[in-house]
Amino acid sequence: MFIKYIMIKRYKSYRELSYLDPLSNGVNVIIGANGNGKSNFLDAIIFVLTDKYQNLRAEDKKLLLHEEPDDHSPDAEVITIELVLDNKSRRFPFDKDTISIMKVFNARDNREDLYLNQKRIVKSDMVNLMEGAGFSKSNPYYIIQQGRINMMIN
Repeated sequence: MFIKYIMIKRYKSYRELSYLDPLSNGVNVIIGANGNGKSNFLDAIIFVLTDKYQNLRAEDKKLLLHEEPDDHSPDAEVITIELVLDNKSRRFPFDKDTISIMKVFNARDNREDLYLNQKRIVKSDMVNLMEGAGFSKSNPYYIIQQGRINMMIN
């Protein structure tokens, strides 16, 4: 199982990104100049798959929003990040080759919603599905963040 595609809307430096070229089921390397959003790309994945930002105050969570100066649309305060995972191994108990996990954060009412295959799901059910598929919070090697490589090597 691996992330095939990622779609990001209004998260940090990304107004909108749809990465629809399949990522590799092996190692993926993200390169670019400083300030181009490499860390934010990885952080978007962490935003969906972990509860790293769960306990932030509402005003601190608003700092995660991509800001457009004159955007007063209803979606201006909504972060949407969707991960499409390869499920050919059937680690998730669905008879589908891909599954979608999406997190939507509405800054207006400080509300986060999780969706599995476009259906709202409660966090505890998502945690149970992830653990059933072999993803455990106690395993620090599923997502290796910036600066962790040196620590792991040493």
